[in-house]
Amino acid sequence: LVITEIMVNPAAVADNKGEWFEIYNAGPSVNLKGWTIRDQHTDLHVIPVDVLVPAGDHAVVGRSSVSLENGGITVAYDAGGTFQLANGGDEVILADPEGQVMDQVYFDTAGSPPWPVPDGASISLSDPALDNADPDNWCVETDAWSGSAGDLGTPGAPTGC
Repeated sequence: LVITEIMVNPAAVADNKGEWFEIYNAGPSVNLKGWTIRDQHTDLHVIPVDVLVPAGDHAVVGRSSVSLENGGITVAYDAGGTFQLANGGDEVILADPEGQVMDQVYFDTAGSPPWPVPDGASISLSDPALDNADPDNWCVETDAWSGSAGDLGTPGAPTGC
């Protein structure tokens, strides 16, 4: 599993409803039940229900599953208010039920080189085979998804980069 897209700071909807991240699965289908989403600080959420990430497909984890609140995305899992993304820099860490970190992205707008973290557009890993720890492998999405409230990205689909 690879974290491939992150909406850090939506502009068309509120952060507390419109933030999300996408996971790509290059291997066999994976059920995220029992997996942990966390950062290095206080955010910690264990997924209590079945969430299938099909082989060769994407799944979106959002802060709201209500389309009118979240900017028009379809989420595979609604983490609610238990996981949030800081606009200036944060971490998305995905760990399996045994606690093993399966993927992680640490983004920092003040780093060198800085991460692209725009308002109203997601950032995408240019290719899921690339190292998602390198900010040079990420780009800013420039297309709105179907049903978008105005923000840009490709939630649940291959990158537009």
